[in-house]
Amino acid sequence: MIDTSLIVTLYQGNRYLPYLLQIAEVNFINMKKQMGVDCELIFVNDEPGNKLPVKGGVRTWGEVIVCNLEENQGIHGARQSGAKLARGSYLIFLDQDDKISEDYFVSQRRKIGNCEAVVCNGYLTKRDKDVKSHIYKSLEELEKVTDLENYLSQENQIVSPGQVLLNKSAIPEIWLTRTMKSNGADDFLLWMLMLFEGKKFTINMEHLYVHVGHEGNVSNQSAIIDKSIKEAVSIMKEYAQLFGIQITQLEEVELWRKRKEEREKEKSAKEKYIHELLDRWAYLESRGISFVEFFQSRGMEQLVIYGFGCIGERVFRELGSVGINVICGIDQRADRMIVKDLPIVKLDDKIAQEYLQQTEAVVVTAAFGSQEIRQTLEMKFKDIKVYLFEEIIQELLESNI
Repeated sequence: MIDTSLIVTLYQGNRYLPYLLQIAEVNFINMKKQMGVDCELIFVNDEPGNKLPVKGGVRTWGEVIVCNLEENQGIHGARQSGAKLARGSYLIFLDQDDKISEDYFVSQRRKIGNCEAVVCNGYLTKRDKDVKSHIYKSLEELEKVTDLENYLSQENQIVSPGQVLLNKSAIPEIWLTRTMKSNGADDFLLWMLMLFEGKKFTINMEHLYVHVGHEGNVSNQSAIIDKSIKEAVSIMKEYAQLFGIQITQLEEVELWRKRKEEREKEKSAKEKYIHELLDRWAYLESRGISFVEFFQSRGMEQLVIYGFGCIGERVFRELGSVGINVICGIDQRADRMIVKDLPIVKLDDKIAQEYLQQTEAVVVTAAFGSQEIRQTLEMKFKDIKVYLFEEIIQELLESNI
């Protein structure tokens, strides 16, 4: 008898298969040893005409089922197909590039208890990046996933279905039979429907899951998700009377979505700024000019980086490659961030003051508010030189025309 089914939807995802098979094997063996139960792995290939190079069948560690869809179904349709094939009492929906820990299954199964779903903590990262951040930085944040009101007023509380182990019997029939046409919010629809029906969610503070994000145009992604959320809300409105809820409750979703649109506009502006700065930086590199020469020519050997987004991370790597020591990074998101081989702190932290007393200069790489950041640093630390990375790039461009 199958206890848990791992459902992985794929689209042009052949390169992920070795990892998925390996992590499934380790988890399934752990489940058998520690809980005495069997699991199955279901691959749903949503790329018609390109069959997966994996055969279904029983392995020593569990059964693998391969479903090659004849027509593209989209994310929701592919997940529905996987759920219908699943024989397990519990389901996990995993995206093809997600990562989970070796004890994911055992930990989640032990935590779910009598609830219908358990949501674990984890990390957010970008492909091929050393920087990662906590999905939830506190127990209080994670507990929000259990309360319907937070989904209505503050957006989806769960980053990805890969964080969730759920009881198959708790999946609403509506979600299994009504297929969303737009990709992106079928998981939001699932959690909302379950919570509307009074299904209980619990939490697991362990970091068991890694969501790998993709570089891309924020505004385009936002438009896709926005369209999908609208479709999800329209479906919920159609069936609202089944749950005894008021349509006005769903209108709250429209309000947070509008607030999110404003935040996405700001993100788009940052994205444009970063793109333009990276273009100028790439031009200098094509001419054999490195920004590290700016600091080497001044004999600087110890620096602090303020702002640890994609530019700050790259500056850190390049400084390290020539032996310039970065003492720490300063970022307002420090309590969420983890950077390999570098402490990340907030400016107001006591330890930040100690680091700054050891440095010769601060390099500000923040996308916005860099002038204000410089003024703040110069007022607090009068003996420290503060450089804006964008000004360094501009100076190098002008001196090499």
